[in-house]
Amino acid sequence: MEHYKYVIVGNGIAGLRAADTIRSEDRDGTICMVSEEPFLSYSRPLISYYIGGETTFEKMFYHEQDWYDKRDIKLELGNAVVRFEPISNRLTLKDGKEISYDKLLIATGGKSQVPDMPGKDLDGIYTFTDLGTTQKIKEKIKDARRAFVIGGGLVGLKAAQGLVDAGLDVTVVIASNQIMSQLLDETAASIVKRRLDRKGIRVILNTSISEVLGKDKVEGVVLESGDEHECDILIFAKGVKPDLKFLKNTEIKTGEGIIVDNHMRTNIPNVWAAGDCTETFEESFGRSTTNLVWPRASEQGRIAGFNMVGIPREYRGWFWMNSFQFYGLSCISIGNIKPTGGQFEVMINQNIREGLYRKVILMDDKVIGALFVGKITTIGTLNGLIKKQVSVKGHKEDVLEDKLALLVF
Repeated sequence: MEHYKYVIVGNGIAGLRAADTIRSEDRDGTICMVSEEPFLSYSRPLISYYIGGETTFEKMFYHEQDWYDKRDIKLELGNAVVRFEPISNRLTLKDGKEISYDKLLIATGGKSQVPDMPGKDLDGIYTFTDLGTTQKIKEKIKDARRAFVIGGGLVGLKAAQGLVDAGLDVTVVIASNQIMSQLLDETAASIVKRRLDRKGIRVILNTSISEVLGKDKVEGVVLESGDEHECDILIFAKGVKPDLKFLKNTEIKTGEGIIVDNHMRTNIPNVWAAGDCTETFEESFGRSTTNLVWPRASEQGRIAGFNMVGIPREYRGWFWMNSFQFYGLSCISIGNIKPTGGQFEVMINQNIREGLYRKVILMDDKVIGALFVGKITTIGTLNGLIKKQVSVKGHKEDVLEDKLALLVF
């Protein structure tokens, strides 16, 4: 049995950031990173750009092999954990290898699932969360013409953008009445949808698919309305959830994700967790929740790494923030953009024709959320106002303009 001082399960940005932090503070402690994927740590946000040919396979990776070698980080790639014994400090891998540890970080990320329906096992059905599947999609689109994407969140629309850029006819099917309902309000969503329409991405709202058609491979889909549509590729890009499968029947406490404290420690003293697999208290929501965004995962990995080497650091929550771009149209959503209850004030400045929209939400004269489409130059200042809870009383008319910087200090 191999023994390591530190073992990290998962090699996404949370795991990578933790490994880098650990090595910077502990030069001698042995480190092993375990991943079911056969790849070095790569940038998941770049997957859609890889599909669309805007980046190459080689540019997907944060570091080459020599980065790990120089830091004496052992890699167990393509070797999933099949048994986890947290009380015995022991992992069993897919190839039968057993590993023991002093301290463990779980950073397994999140995954999409294909829902149970007729035809769900046909060739040509994919999820959109990992590089291995992305390679299969790239190979498939060489002989494909039409693609359907299920899910209108950021992952789904980025998948659609990549497929359109690769030359396919693309339709997105969304169960709700707007795109990106977790990040945008109806007005902002309409502006983004108009840009997607212009680039050839067809969007069908208020429905989902009930069946996949085909004999051995995907040939079409049936909507809940009964309408049939032809397609060669079907991508499920919704319902991304924390990957907790190897924690079943273990002592690790979970809810939506792995429950951790503000040091990223689980209920087992020598086990930490970070990234998309975790459930943490988020101040902007006022409750514990998952929040599957890259900056949060990176920060949690860093915090976990410090605490694993005995340097106290606290995770203070991550304000809900997501920035993205579709064909030159920049968008950012931060804080609470859809407040319920309480007394709040909404300020809006918009020019729909030019694709400009600014919305700021205030409560007790303090900014609690902001949503910008188009020009987003002041969002950094608004972020500061939210985090520091600075009163903008007497300056409310400046909140939507480029006149806010001095209020943060």
